[in-house]
Amino acid sequence: DVPILDTIIMLSQRLGLNIVAEGVSSEHQLRYILDHNVGFIQGYLYAKPMNSADFTVWLDTRGNEQNERIKSKNLSIDR
Repeated sequence: DVPILDTIIMLSQRLGLNIVAEGVSSEHQLRYILDHNVGFIQGYLYAKPMNSADFTVWLDTRGNEQNERIKSKNLSIDR
């Protein structure tokens, strides 16, 4: 699967498209995604699916906590 993902990511980046990695559920997957400069990440690693009202509460209470967790594992998010 990795060669296919590498090709999709490379092609998308060369076309100037924004990439959303959906279904990220492990630190291993997150590292792969960040190592390949994918700009947007969604998945259970961060939070379960939720409606917009719940998301607002989650963002206010846990959003920064998730970013700090990523930084503490020496992962980086460049935008």
